Amino acid sequence: MAVIGRTLAVALMITVPINAAADDPTPGDDCIAATYEVASLPYSDSGTTVGASNALNFAGPGPCIGAATPTGPEIIYKVEVDLTCTLQVNHTPGPLLDAVIWVVTNCDDPANSCVAFGDTGSDGDPEILSFSATAGTDYYVAVDGWGTSSGPYTLDIVEVDGATGCTLVPVELMNLTVE
Repeated sequence: MAVIGRTLAVALMITVPINAAADDPTPGDDCIAATYEVASLPYSDSGTTVGASNALNFAGPGPCIGAATPTGPEIIYKVEVDLTCTLQVNHTPGPLLDAVIWVVTNCDDPANSCVAFGDTGSDGDPEILSFSATAGTDYYVAVDGWGTSSGPYTLDIVEVDGATGCTLVPVELMNLTVE
């Protein structure tokens, strides 16, 4: 506080705690609570899996499990279309990330709800997959790494050939509580 002439200047700092536990997931680090929602097509985002957790367990039998059961950290994106259409997902990793990409419909049972999977390359090689997205269904795209591999990536999602003109269902607003 300082007095300047006859004017009193006061600096005020307000701290507003938001209801969030210290162990709440980072955005995209959890399939349900903190998933990035894809808002429009074409979609492109860059990020990193460094520091993320391995929230989804893809181990066990299922339609997409072959020789691969990645345990690297993943970042997860939610996609919902308004019309049934085919989407192409491109996961372009940094040079040290052995990219893996998954598309699932049930976060509680990812191995058995997997609709598409890509893991053909090694460190730095992109993964590309396509899948038929049904209108009104939530799809979770997991940008993952093989083993403990993590690193920067770019994710691109487009409609194949723009044939149906599908668009994404609008993202809902997040509700925050202020104490």
